Amino acid sequence: MANSKISIANTALGLINEPEIQNFEQPTNKTERIVKNVFDDVYAEVLSEFPWNCNTTTAKLAESANEPVGFTNSFAIPNTPPCLRVLKIEEVGATDPNWERRGNELLIDSDSCTIKYLYLIEDVTQIPPHIVRCISTLLASRIAVPVLGLDGQGLASYYQQLYTQEVRPNAQYLDANEGKAQHNEESTLMGGYWIDGHFFPSAYSGELDFVDVEGI
Repeated sequence: MANSKISIANTALGLINEPEIQNFEQPTNKTERIVKNVFDDVYAEVLSEFPWNCNTTTAKLAESANEPVGFTNSFAIPNTPPCLRVLKIEEVGATDPNWERRGNELLIDSDSCTIKYLYLIEDVTQIPPHIVRCISTLLASRIAVPVLGLDGQGLASYYQQLYTQEVRPNAQYLDANEGKAQHNEESTLMGGYWIDGHFFPSAYSGELDFVDVEGI
């Protein structure tokens, strides 16, 4: 089944032991309203915090008509799709000029400007599985207390820690090493192993070198 906002949301709800929902774009109950209020922010946060292969690109910027205060030139930052984060300035000569982002403009002491940046992927079906796991795990941490009240505090803390210490680092490793050898990593929180982004319980720990990931 292809990724969708609702499937990611239901994965997060499953992590906190809550039943699935059918829709949250037009919410009809408390859980749907909570997911609607949180989902887009979590989605953008995950996509903006690491130079993922799927949403990193470069663009030569067009000059802006606005007067650059404190800089020699102003350039328009792409907004279709929206730019989440400027990673670096490229192709500006031998030295690194001063620059600053102000909204959808980049001010810089240079006559031209090419940027490397992260953009918002608006089609959720294009998000690879290891990033989907990041979104669903972080979402679980953010909705646990609003959905469950004080009973959700432990789950919120657990999934935030799991996201920070295991799910996100493992996804970053996979993304940065795309096309390289299999990566095995012991899980300190869940009592098992991550193997190329797939979690296996500790029963497999003695056979890590021989596990056929595709066959399990």
